Amino acid sequence: MRFRHIGFGSRQLTPDGVPLVKAPLGFPQAEVERFLARHETWLHAARRRQAAQNALEAALTEPRVAALKARAKAEIPPRVAYFAERMGVQPKSVRITSAKTRFGSCSGENGLCFSWRLMLYPPEAVDYVVVHELAHILEKNHAPAFYRLLPSYCRRTARLPGARTAVERNPSKRRTPQ
Repeated sequence: MRFRHIGFGSRQLTPDGVPLVKAPLGFPQAEVERFLARHETWLHAARRRQAAQNALEAALTEPRVAALKARAKAEIPPRVAYFAERMGVQPKSVRITSAKTRFGSCSGENGLCFSWRLMLYPPEAVDYVVVHELAHILEKNHAPAFYRLLPSYCRRTARLPGARTAVERNPSKRRTPQ
């Protein structure tokens, strides 16, 4: 447990599955125990996600990673071009990265980065991330104006059971690496 000058407690899981509670200075141990008890469902779900993530990482051999990187370099830039034209935007650049916790990003200069790990997801989920990052060219944050930029695509994505959630959080929804 870490104590800091923060306004409320937060929780996360360490790489070895131990819960880490960040709490305000002077937070009583009994409150920490109650906090963990209230978040027991989250803790079990986080451990399952972590186990799935660890299994996936173990399955990603060097040849598989190389193949996924090559696919990402071949498949993502054309998707960016396709949606950029329809959205009337032009990214400064498109790069494929090895990011583990961020599937896509848009820099202040409108450079887009996408993780090769997107290739583990269905094409519709990849398209969602592409459109999401392209929308950041016009709106740099996640204010309501950002989401108004892509309402029809969001409705299409809503028909994909769990696709957005899969991209954001759930390794078990990923395609098996090939």
